[in-house]
Amino acid sequence: MACFIIRETAQPDRLFPIDKPELLIGRGKRADLALPHITVSREHARIMATETGFKVENCSSQDNLLVNGSPLNSAELNTKDTLQIGKYNLVFFGSNLNPLEQFFEGRALDEFPRYARTTAANRKDLTFQMSPTMVKKMMTSTNRIRKAIVKATGTKGEWRPGDKGLRFGKGGDVPASGWFTGGICAELTWNGSDHCLKRCSSLAAITLNGEKLKTEAFLSDGDQFSIGKSNFQYRSS
Repeated sequence: MACFIIRETAQPDRLFPIDKPELLIGRGKRADLALPHITVSREHARIMATETGFKVENCSSQDNLLVNGSPLNSAELNTKDTLQIGKYNLVFFGSNLNPLEQFFEGRALDEFPRYARTTAANRKDLTFQMSPTMVKKMMTSTNRIRKAIVKATGTKGEWRPGDKGLRFGKGGDVPASGWFTGGICAELTWNGSDHCLKRCSSLAAITLNGEKLKTEAFLSDGDQFSIGKSNFQYRSS
């Protein structure tokens, strides 16, 4: 059975099976797949079975359906194609999958929890119209959140800050060794577009790319930072 993996910021990835030949995606009461957010049109897109698989068609009056990052009105879907619909990212999986295609990011498809949302909460709201540029920016931001990782230099330790962030120190999410690293001595937070490293202790030795971190700084892919005697690298791609 074909399905979508639905990705939404601050929510776990969930699976939605495509169990009918035509599927309406939107925020309105007629939607088969309800995405209840004002960035989604009441009737945003339609998935239809074809002789060879499935295709997607844009139902919105705006060019705000992105297929693999490009604004399109219709497209044939292949396994692991991505649809950006408002703030949601949908990863498509076809019906006839080989053994490798039955896994997504190291996890079997049947291990994902089922997606179950209703349209009632947002049915009467006006749609917030998003241009393709705005949708692409949201997609880029979402990808950065999900892909970002902090690795401890010289060990196998790694952590994903996501949009909830990380706290560094002996009392935090990420342990740090050395003088004055008890409690929480630094935080990694998400401001909506970037991860930011913030000093929380005036005594702990904290550096970013070899320079003392005075207060806070935005992180870029490959940045190196140290907290006490512990060294880390930030990767966003």
